[in-house]
Amino acid sequence: YIKEYQNMLNIYAKYNKNKKLQKYLKNKRKEKKPLTNHLILPIQRVTRYLLLLQELKKKTPETHNDYKELEAVLSKIIETVNMINERQREIENQTQCLQVQETMTNLSRNIVEPNRKLLGQFIFRKKENQRGRQFFVFN
Repeated sequence: YIKEYQNMLNIYAKYNKNKKLQKYLKNKRKEKKPLTNHLILPIQRVTRYLLLLQELKKKTPETHNDYKELEAVLSKIIETVNMINERQREIENQTQCLQVQETMTNLSRNIVEPNRKLLGQFIFRKKENQRGRQFFVFN
């Protein structure tokens, strides 16, 4: 999942102009369930499994039939979590870029790219009408 995260974002970018998809995603944002929340769930879930399995290991006697298998699974989960942590910043940045892209209308290009980083987000207001304009700064 982690290795293919960029490909998922590329697929999203490819179909981003689809009217049905846009309508669906807009409704999900109104429900406070944006696509980015769903894309990050499997990554967050692995870390919860690690905590659960560590607690289970503490409560399992070393003489139990499943203890060695539990240790092996825990070792694999730790490997996976370490790999996730290595890619976490990159994934979080791509997720932020996707969130920005989802909020923008009439965007002519995909802003979610592996080397693009969101550096800041600012709101500027005109004195006369106090209407805010949002600016996003990328590298």
